[in-house]
Amino acid sequence: MRPPATLAMLALLGAAPAAADMVYDVSLTVGKASATGTITTDGTIGTLATPNILDYAVEIADPSNIFSFTPANSQAVVLGGAFSATTAGLFFDHAGNNSAFYIIDGPAENAICLEAVGVGCTFGGPSKLILFAEAGYMVSASGVTRVATAPGIVSAPAPASVAVLLVGLAGLGVARRPTRRES
Repeated sequence: MRPPATLAMLALLGAAPAAADMVYDVSLTVGKASATGTITTDGTIGTLATPNILDYAVEIADPSNIFSFTPANSQAVVLGGAFSATTAGLFFDHAGNNSAFYIIDGPAENAICLEAVGVGCTFGGPSKLILFAEAGYMVSASGVTRVATAPGIVSAPAPASVAVLLVGLAGLGVARRPTRRES
């Protein structure tokens, strides 16, 4: 057995893959307005910041309007430390001071906004969950709001992970191969 080769192969097998992007399903309702769609993060688990939001496609619908938000026509912003991700979903903690998560389309000011005391779409006042679709639907909020859920994950290993696994197994096979002794 060749210990250095075996250790190198075991190290390759134990290499942790990079976090994969996570796509979450948005489903919020406030009064007669609802928001549905997806938000994609960089796979970070824990507190999120604006750079962790990679993509989104969210629609707000009320009885007379539908607004679609994508990075091409709006911006997603995370302020403070109250927006977080788990393997189960995206959450906003309204108890966090000076924190907000919003997607806003700019001049028309149609928006999805979750805010804590002191900051956010309405710049002060009590914590709220707001869906602006011209008429604007707003509710006071406290505790934690589930913004999105993680869909059932059927994972398939990434091709690079499979390649590393095969190289590692081949290396182990070579390292474990008995050597022939010449007599």
